[in-house]
Amino acid sequence: MAHSMDSTFYADHECNEGRPQCSNCVRQDTICEYANPASTPHPAVEASNIRPRDAASSNVLPALPPPRHSVFDALDLAIMHHYSTMASLRILTLPDAQHCWQNTIPRYAQDHVFLMHGILALAALDMSRTTDSEQRMRCRTRALHHQQAGLAIFQGWLTQPEPSARIEAIFAFSCILIIITFATPGVDNERPSINGVLDVIRLYRGPKVMASKSWHLISTSDISPLLGEWKGPTELDFPYDLRVHFDNLNFRLEDEDDNQAWTVLMECIARSIRTHQETEFKAIGTWPALMSSTFFDRLQALQGQALVMLAQFSFVLRRFRFLWWLDGWDSILLQAVDQCLTEADKRRFHWSVSEMQRLLDFVDTPPTTGTETE
Repeated sequence: MAHSMDSTFYADHECNEGRPQCSNCVRQDTICEYANPASTPHPAVEASNIRPRDAASSNVLPALPPPRHSVFDALDLAIMHHYSTMASLRILTLPDAQHCWQNTIPRYAQDHVFLMHGILALAALDMSRTTDSEQRMRCRTRALHHQQAGLAIFQGWLTQPEPSARIEAIFAFSCILIIITFATPGVDNERPSINGVLDVIRLYRGPKVMASKSWHLISTSDISPLLGEWKGPTELDFPYDLRVHFDNLNFRLEDEDDNQAWTVLMECIARSIRTHQETEFKAIGTWPALMSSTFFDRLQALQGQALVMLAQFSFVLRRFRFLWWLDGWDSILLQAVDQCLTEADKRRFHWSVSEMQRLLDFVDTPPTTGTETE
């Protein structure tokens, strides 16, 4: 039976803490049976480990069996309110995408508790950066809890021979994982290494596989705004400064994998610096998703040409830094690549962090396309 937020809200374990009763129990003159918020399960504890209350002891909705069973409390209610009123509208700026995040995805979460955990993880992460220091730690901890609880249930779905979860819910949760991974360094004030950067790239492989296998279903469903779309043909008419920069990279595209990676990247950069209000998620995710496994292996092997090509993706990231979960990622990517390149590779590809930074500043306010700057 499909379950809703109501069923998961009331399906919890007996309270055995010697503490003052909560205000709701006092008003209703009942024994408190809800979990102590101060004793939230450790993030590593899967939701299936929480013991459901005996259904015979209550006339409320019966507890559902694991792995769909979870406990939510008052903090989660506040986090969900934050998601509905603020966080869902800040993920992307397109009205169709905002409607999808605010209305459509929560509707799928009613029947897929892993997606509800994903929503709460993302909203708690957003909430942690906009609240006071004491509440910030609570929200950050809760975000980690929901991320890990949702991931554990999600992985359980994927191991089933015939997963009963809707492909829309699975795809939406995969997108949430990508956004959380992008957002975490900024929230925690950390600088990921090249391995952390490649972890983000790797996450795009899952949605790519799902989209390729179920493209018609996803592209015609009510979550299709998550895919984005290109508006018109791609015009590789770069400003003069960028044309000179790309020519000086001295790449040797000797096989189909390098050629395909560079061609798609150029398309994403061209579309990003031309306009970004209509192509958000597609421009951000197309290159990581479409690069071949062979090219990704070259990134993992830290091959110089592949790394310098990866660094050019910072032009796309820079143009979308107005999205809170991408802010700062252009410089994160530059620093990670710079730390991995050998001196020989830096000379071969005319690598310069300062020049890259100048060009990143340049694409924020590009001059008329095709004109030379002094």
